[in-house]
Amino acid sequence: ELRVFENFWHESNLLIQDYEILLRSEKYHTPCNLLNLGKAYEHSGDEREAMKYFNDVVSATTDEIELYPENALLYYERGLAFDNIGEESKALQDFQKAKQLDSEINKKTSNIDALINNIVGQYIGMTILVFVILITIAWVGLIVFPLARTRLGHRRHWYKH
Repeated sequence: ELRVFENFWHESNLLIQDYEILLRSEKYHTPCNLLNLGKAYEHSGDEREAMKYFNDVVSATTDEIELYPENALLYYERGLAFDNIGEESKALQDFQKAKQLDSEINKKTSNIDALINNIVGQYIGMTILVFVILITIAWVGLIVFPLARTRLGHRRHWYKH
């Protein structure tokens, strides 16, 4: 297992080096390549550096969206960056905007519908979890505590006699 991890780490570092060389050229300094470099850092275990690149993608695509607001691919790339930094609601908005601007975006990118469904599924899962927690708290407050008080009340009353 250690050898597999070492190979994975080594391959991640080679990928990082390749992307850093690629990004030196203005022609290849694109949000997509910044995003890929962030993913490479993430796979190598360097979360701080990964977040730096994901945030760079958000900045770069936001600037480009101001110039080209009808470019669905920019919304898609920014959505990926938002998803990677944990801003799922912003990612969902961007994915939906990309799909609204270009109904064929699924053919041009990875499946945007799957990304949207994944985020929505996470929201539904969290909503169900919160609901279960609230029901449990209500059950404890309405049934367990009064029942315990009633039983303790009977004991106190019994000791008084």
